[in-house]
Amino acid sequence: MSEMSKRRALCAVGVIGLTIATLATAPVGTASPASVSTARAAASGWTASARSLRGRNGSHFSFNCPAGGVAYAVWGTTVYTDDSSVCTAAVHAGRITLTRGGKVVIEIRAGRSSYQGSTRHGITSHSWGSWHGSFVVVSASASTGKAGTPKGGSGWNKTAFGLRGHNGSRYAFSCPAHGTAYRVWGTTVYTDDSSVCTAAVHAGRITLARGGRVVIKIRAGRSSYKGSTRHGITSRSWGVWHGSFVFV
Repeated sequence: MSEMSKRRALCAVGVIGLTIATLATAPVGTASPASVSTARAAASGWTASARSLRGRNGSHFSFNCPAGGVAYAVWGTTVYTDDSSVCTAAVHAGRITLTRGGKVVIEIRAGRSSYQGSTRHGITSHSWGSWHGSFVVVSASASTGKAGTPKGGSGWNKTAFGLRGHNGSRYAFSCPAHGTAYRVWGTTVYTDDSSVCTAAVHAGRITLARGGRVVIKIRAGRSSYKGSTRHGITSRSWGVWHGSFVFV
């Protein structure tokens, strides 16, 4: 069985990592300016990990994280497993944001006996036991250019469910002309499984006939949502839900 197959098998039975062991290498998250400036380009994209760099302990590599990122799986806190998404780990570490992205420099470290999960900066990392390779984020530079609003989706059946947890981030949705209304829960603040385009009609931002482009902001869940009839759309009431959005 491969290492990843073993990992997936262990995940299936709910194995949880122990507390982080003490590193016998340099202090976590530290690196000399010279070493950071000479970091070698490794990869680009939010799915990229450092697994292929395992064993190159002490070396520094840069990763490019495009604006409008999507979070992927991460294991650990401060010290991450080398199969974690590097860009997502950088968000978890508070170095960049999903919305703006940026350039991240990591240092390759040896494996550890355990990794502790946590929730930081809107990202929840997982705990894990023994793993054979690690990395730490030693520096990052956020994108300095004006970032456009990342795309959330296109079509009247699209929801914001996949964006849950990106609280405060904005996403643009395209609603083609001659739309069909789908289900919506809430008024002004909508559940994240509501049709974004239909909610936009309910909110008076667009019409079914003409469609248009709308921008939403992701919000935390709420204890209740009130339904109403507005602009020809009837939304539904609901109780506790774990993710919301509003129009901006």
